[in-house]
Amino acid sequence: MRRDCETTGKRERHNTMRMNRACVLLATIVLISPIFVIGAEPDALAIAALDGLDSFDDSAWSFTKTTTGRDGSRIERHDATKPEGLRWGLVRIDDREPTPREVEKYRREKGKGAKKSDEGASDDPGIDRETIRLVTETPDRMAFSFQPESEGFASRFAGGILGTLVVNRDGGWLERLEIESRKELSPIPGVKLSEFHFTKTFQRDGDSGVLLPRSIEMHVRGRAFLFKSLDDDRVAHFTDFVRVRPSTTNSQ
Repeated sequence: MRRDCETTGKRERHNTMRMNRACVLLATIVLISPIFVIGAEPDALAIAALDGLDSFDDSAWSFTKTTTGRDGSRIERHDATKPEGLRWGLVRIDDREPTPREVEKYRREKGKGAKKSDEGASDDPGIDRETIRLVTETPDRMAFSFQPESEGFASRFAGGILGTLVVNRDGGWLERLEIESRKELSPIPGVKLSEFHFTKTFQRDGDSGVLLPRSIEMHVRGRAFLFKSLDDDRVAHFTDFVRVRPSTTNSQ
């Protein structure tokens, strides 16, 4: 009986990890479906705004990340003056100083994330730029729809996601990237998401013109294997940016 419980627990943890990876992929590759559009050709302003994403090089910037979610809150500091692999530090967790055990666990998690990045994980949102179309515009902003690249993980969500880019006309920079589910999604067998909403906002540095992250919001409602809740509302804010060296990207 005990062995069966341990096996079931391991299986649940494995399925939860798979689900977390699926949600990250879903947000990262920006899966969407077509919507009514005004323009008939890809918009040069939107494409140029997307190119601005490459201007942010985190190895050149120190900043603070504050995250709140169902599992609590934590404050992290990215210190670009430190060697690679040692730049992230846990400052606060649930409004208190972290314990040595929590700090060690945090370092292991960050180490795994860095390893995945070295193995080729990409921050490219996977937008098919040829599908970008103007939807609405005001004197200050323009909103665009787009489709994901047609191959890979994105293809299984065709018709299930709505996506939007909002571009500030004063300087042509990307203000917001948003995706939202239009129907129930099943990213992996046994998992059903009834709601999925992801928003990332940006801010432009006044001195360098670099496009910096401002916030990330994720809203998820769903279940795994009928009984495991996947509900979560998570918000991250990025503040206290300090540029410590010139960017190594081509744009800056």
